[in-house]
Amino acid sequence: MYQMVVWDCDGTLVNASRMIDCLYEGYHRMYPDRPHKPRSEFVCCYYFTDRETRDYLNIAPSEEETFHHICFGENSEAMDSVQAFDHIVEVILKLKELGIRQGVNTSRNHLMWNEAIKQLGKEAHEALDTVVTQEEIKHPKPAPDSLEYLMDITGLTAEDILFVGDSINDALCAESVHVPFAYAKWGEVLPQHIPCRYVLQNPLEILQIIKN
Repeated sequence: MYQMVVWDCDGTLVNASRMIDCLYEGYHRMYPDRPHKPRSEFVCCYYFTDRETRDYLNIAPSEEETFHHICFGENSEAMDSVQAFDHIVEVILKLKELGIRQGVNTSRNHLMWNEAIKQLGKEAHEALDTVVTQEEIKHPKPAPDSLEYLMDITGLTAEDILFVGDSINDALCAESVHVPFAYAKWGEVLPQHIPCRYVLQNPLEILQIIKN
């Protein structure tokens, strides 16, 4: 039986796909003289860390704060449009009731994670008691660092953990340390071939896996 469920954030806990549009629109406002990039070229940023996005879009470190403000507004106000997926909070609270530990493995930084958690509410926040962001590790997903760090601080083994995510980076991270992976299809923003142990159409299916 799994002892812990670890969630990815964007595309798994919360529907943050609006952030793709924010990056697309903000990039062209900040760099009107650069060649136009189609929206499709910004989709991959949904899974990137801040640094990966900066490097991918050729944003100078000195311009990063301004770029972030143009894209997402003061105090990341664009996050106001981000909502938890249906049944997510219900499942988090039920897992807590069942005695299953829960954590988060996200490429966000702490500031952006704290904005996302507001959409889940206090009870769900308290249930997610182990959070790994890009700031705790040297190499983000798909590198194994985040799950290795999580196993180190919890004392759990790979087979004790079920990692739930929506991207190839999540899947490869899990595969690299032999952690069972569940593909959250409800958060898919583009078709991908995802190596996984489970394919989930709805968060409620996690409860069935745990009970079995």
